[in-house]
Amino acid sequence: DPEAGVRQTACNALAVTRTWQMVAANQPAERAIELERNETISGALAGIVRGDDPVVARAAATALGRMGEFRAIGALTGRLGRSAGDRFLEHALIYALIEIDDFEATRGGLKAEDPAVLSGTLRALDGMASSKLEVLDVIPHLEAADPGLRETALSIALVHPEWDAALANAFFAWDGSIDETRSAILRRVVPAHASSPPIVDYLGSLITSKEESHRRIGLELIALSPGIPFQEAWAPVFD
Repeated sequence: DPEAGVRQTACNALAVTRTWQMVAANQPAERAIELERNETISGALAGIVRGDDPVVARAAATALGRMGEFRAIGALTGRLGRSAGDRFLEHALIYALIEIDDFEATRGGLKAEDPAVLSGTLRALDGMASSKLEVLDVIPHLEAADPGLRETALSIALVHPEWDAALANAFFAWDGSIDETRSAILRRVVPAHASSPPIVDYLGSLITSKEESHRRIGLELIALSPGIPFQEAWAPVFD
């Protein structure tokens, strides 16, 4: 239909009437018919996601997520790169990917060069029930030039305490080169993982460094981390 409002209304209706739960509740023969219909419908919805007005694309993304349509993953991740700062559309695309919950297929979005696609894909992968997101998928983006992608990587790293050793190893690999971007990363990560032995070891390397700038940032990080356990090896620093 040439009217965007009509297309949006149709997408909203499909989001309610074509959910995967409703299709799965049918008897096998009817379920097969409904799945075939969904395949046709999902193709049309994917086309809307790729090129329609943002408000219509958002409604189509919502429908695809509720339908659990894995065939639309490419369209959803691709539109992330053309969401043009529209937070409502971006959220709908990411949430649709989370609802579809196909980790391996969605992981293909990490091959993109567009930071918006990378950022949205990381958020979707981390939010999935079947998530197998690994620290090595995130670490390379902690120093991304794009601030949005950098923030996404940081926000994900902060909620994964099991990544503490890998993060500490990445910090050690900086080999003493700590610019303002890296200092900002440390100010976020170290307080969040303050009780982690690997992070504490890295912090010790800073405050006992021969470099005054490293000692300064190390002391700042201690001040930002009130729960951090004091180490006897640090005592000479405070004498």
